[in-house]
Amino acid sequence: MPLVYYIPEYEKDVSQMSLTAERLLRLLGLSGKLTGFRYTVYMVEQVRDQPENMLLITKRLYAQTAAHFNTTPSCVERNLRTLIQRCWNYPDHSF
Repeated sequence: MPLVYYIPEYEKDVSQMSLTAERLLRLLGLSGKLTGFRYTVYMVEQVRDQPENMLLITKRLYAQTAAHFNTTPSCVERNLRTLIQRCWNYPDHSF
């Protein structure tokens, strides 16, 4: 599934770089300092590689992510909610 996103004028020179999950999150203004950042990168990559992971997200994907990072599914969910909240509160998404 291709991802479509806006490329600002000042990034036209580096637009040949592929869009990774990490780059997408950083374009949304998210910081890699948040614990949920790595969880989200992992989950987006899992869904990209195996789209069936979109089914039963809370039962399958959260559990898989928790096992990968040696944590609990509820911790993954909480950190993901924090990351989403930070994204919505980011002051300028107009790039």
